[in-house]
Amino acid sequence: QDAGIQQADGFALGFDDDDAVFLQANGFNVVRLGIIWGALEPQPGVFDSGYLAQIARTAQTLASHGIYTLLDFHQDEYNEIFGGEGFPAWAVQTDGLSPLSPVVPFPKEYYKDPAEQAAWNNLLSDSVGPNGIGLQEYLADAERYVAARCASAHASDANHAVTITRAAIAPSLYAKLRAWPLCSAAAHAGSAISATSMRPPVSASSINAGGTSTNFR
Repeated sequence: QDAGIQQADGFALGFDDDDAVFLQANGFNVVRLGIIWGALEPQPGVFDSGYLAQIARTAQTLASHGIYTLLDFHQDEYNEIFGGEGFPAWAVQTDGLSPLSPVVPFPKEYYKDPAEQAAWNNLLSDSVGPNGIGLQEYLADAERYVAARCASAHASDANHAVTITRAAIAPSLYAKLRAWPLCSAAAHAGSAISATSMRPPVSASSINAGGTSTNFR
């Protein structure tokens, strides 16, 4: 597990049934719940089932009060070395460039740090990662792992409904990162980066304004 990544157990942080009741009473019917890829897959191909169980527990609590969950493979500034969090250290490829020191405040690191830009370019280009597997292939496999867990939960409980999205990766990313060619090309194309370069997760999927989503209801 990456240094600095905490197991995001909502209950340990204070979220419990009372909070779900509060949300329901105030008219909320959808919650965006972040998944940190670095916590889910701390080593290449090795998934932390305990971490995902914590996410599932929070989603189930919300579902019991009629609240849908939007699972977001979330990131800010890609990884801790750039002053953010999200993707695992083993998925960081900076082409030999060193991150800015000190890091600049969010969100300026996106377009001021050539090392972070290199990391994004390598991800979006599906550069070869550990064990000769492309970085996007790893990300797609992580999405499959989560999708299978969600499908299993829905099979046993029809009220357990979630959507998995890459909204924090594409297409909104190019609006932040159009300073370099790969993202600029996607912006001019007017479509999600994921439309042609990212493998879809398990089950029916579609590319829309919110990225790649899989619904289980």
